[in-house]
Amino acid sequence: MLLLAMISLLVGAVLAQRFKIMILIPATGIMLVAAVGAGVAQAHTVWCTILMIAAAGASMQVGYVIGLGIRHILEAPTERAEAFGPALQRVIQYARFFRTGLWRQNAEQRVFGHGTDHTPGGPNNDRPTRCGSA
Repeated sequence: MLLLAMISLLVGAVLAQRFKIMILIPATGIMLVAAVGAGVAQAHTVWCTILMIAAAGASMQVGYVIGLGIRHILEAPTERAEAFGPALQRVIQYARFFRTGLWRQNAEQRVFGHGTDHTPGGPNNDRPTRCGSA
């Protein structure tokens, strides 16, 4: 029961990143089927299964609210983000970096030699290196 509640909390937080609140209706339906399946598979009583459904549904809604808060902070303008302090600003910058997909572009630049890597023949090294030479 606790595992299903934790999973539905995380699912609610993830759903809040991309969808509006109406996504909770079909997600709760899917969670209902999963909870009934888990209750039948583990041979729980009817009341225990109902408690599992209630805990998972409430956890999904709490996770959705937490996910909305995270999304609100990530999409906050930079001026408003300054009020959170420098440590949280750095976390927000990293989250924006990964959320926008810039890390893929930087990784491709490093792999193909267009970035600031130090590979032989790369942009920071004019001459190729030889094996065994210093």
